[in-house]
Amino acid sequence: MDKLLTLLDVQKQAAQASDLKSFEFLILNETNKIVSYKQAVFWSRTDFGIKLGGVSGNVSLDENGSYAQWLKSFIKKTALPACEANEAKRVCTFSHETIDAAQQQDWAEYAGKHGLLVVLRNAEDGILGGLWLERDSAFKDAEQCLMGELAETYAQSFALLNLRKKSGLLSPWKKLKKHHSFIIIVLIALSLMPVRLTLTAPAEIIAQNPTVITVPYDGVLDVINVKAGDIVKKDQSVFVMDKTDLDGRIKASSQALRTAQSNLSRLRKESLRVPEKKAELNQLMSEITAKKIENDHAQTLFDKSVVRAPVDGVAIFSDANEFEGQPVRTGEKVMIVADPEKIELLIKAPVDNMIPISKDSPVKFFLNVSPLSGHSAEIISMGYQSSPDADGLLTYKIRARINDSGTETPARIGWKGTAKIKGSWNILAYSVLRRPLVTLRKITGL
Repeated sequence: MDKLLTLLDVQKQAAQASDLKSFEFLILNETNKIVSYKQAVFWSRTDFGIKLGGVSGNVSLDENGSYAQWLKSFIKKTALPACEANEAKRVCTFSHETIDAAQQQDWAEYAGKHGLLVVLRNAEDGILGGLWLERDSAFKDAEQCLMGELAETYAQSFALLNLRKKSGLLSPWKKLKKHHSFIIIVLIALSLMPVRLTLTAPAEIIAQNPTVITVPYDGVLDVINVKAGDIVKKDQSVFVMDKTDLDGRIKASSQALRTAQSNLSRLRKESLRVPEKKAELNQLMSEITAKKIENDHAQTLFDKSVVRAPVDGVAIFSDANEFEGQPVRTGEKVMIVADPEKIELLIKAPVDNMIPISKDSPVKFFLNVSPLSGHSAEIISMGYQSSPDADGLLTYKIRARINDSGTETPARIGWKGTAKIKGSWNILAYSVLRRPLVTLRKITGL
C-alpha cells in the first residue's frame, strides 16, 4: 500500500511540474522512491539525435566526455531499436550478458551491471525522451511494471511542458511592447555594469603530502587490520597478504636446497675416487646458487606480507570489502595514511567553466556538511593542463590553502562542497554571454 501511495504521489508531482527543469529534477531523483537505482540519466530525442540532460544526485555530466558519448551511442543504436520493435513497450532491460559481444567491453568500462531504458512516448509525438537507470542487481518484473506506469504519466507531463514552452516563447514580448524603449535602455545600462567573473566548481578536502600504501607483490590480500578513519601509528600492521602460496614456495625451495646440498656433499666424496665426477660439481653448485636465490626471494616476499604504516596518521580508504580476499597486483593502491591536521582544498574546475585566474584570486568554499558556513582559502597551485576525473569530466586541478581559523566547523579530509573563485573585472554583458559564446564557437568552429 505504501508503494502504491508513493507511486500516486510521484505521478501527481510530475503532473504539477511548473517547467521542464523542475520536471527533469523530479523524475531523476523522486523515481528512486519507486525503483532503486545507482544512477539515472535523463535523455531527450531531437531532430539531431539523442541529447543527454541531467544526472541524479549532485553530479554533472560532460556532454563531450567518454561516458556521455558511449551512452548516446548505446541508446540510439541498441536500446531504442529494441524498444521501438514493440510500440506498447515502455521499458527495456539490458545487462552485460544480453548485449552483443562487440559491445561488452565498452559496457564493462562505462555502465553498471544492469541497465533499464525507460521510454517516454505518446501517440501524437512518438518517442520524446526517457530515463536510463543503472544498478548492480537485475530489475524485477514488478519494478518494470511500476516504471511502465510511471512512464505513461511522465510522457504526458513531458509533452505538455514541451507544448507550453513553445507557445510561451513570444508572450512576454507582447506584454512588454509598450515599454520596449525604456526596457532597452535599462538593459543596456545593466549590461555595462562592472562585475567580477566568477568560477564555481566542486571542491574536496584532501591531505597534504599523504603516504600511499601499496601492494608489495602480486597475490591475494587476506585482511585489512584497520578501519577507514582509524588513527594508526608508525610500524602498525595495516593489512596482510595471503601467505598460503608463499608458505608452499618456501617449503619446496628449502627442501630442494637441502637435497641439492646433500647431493653436493656426496658428489665431492665420489670425485675423490672418480676424478671424472668433478665436472658435475660446477653444474650442481650453480643449481644450489639458483635454488638459494629462489628461497631467499620467497622468504623476502614472506617478510613483506605484513604491510605496516610507514608514518603516523589517519588511514584513508573507501571500503575493506573491495580488497579483502581479492587478487591484487604489485603497486596497486590500497590506502593512504595522512596527518589529519595537514589538509588543503582541491578544486576541480570544468574546462568549459574556466576563467582567467591567478594565485591572488579570492577563494571561498562551502562544505556540504555546513552549507551556511563559508570558509576562505588561498590558491597555492594551478594545473596547466586539464585531466579526466573518475567520471570522465575534464577539469583543471586547483589546490588551495585553507584558512580555517575562527570557523565553528573545522574542515576534515574527505568532505566535499562547492568553491567560488573570483576572477578579473568585466562588464555584465560579457559575464552573461561568455558561456553562450564559447558554446557557439564549439558548434560553428569560428
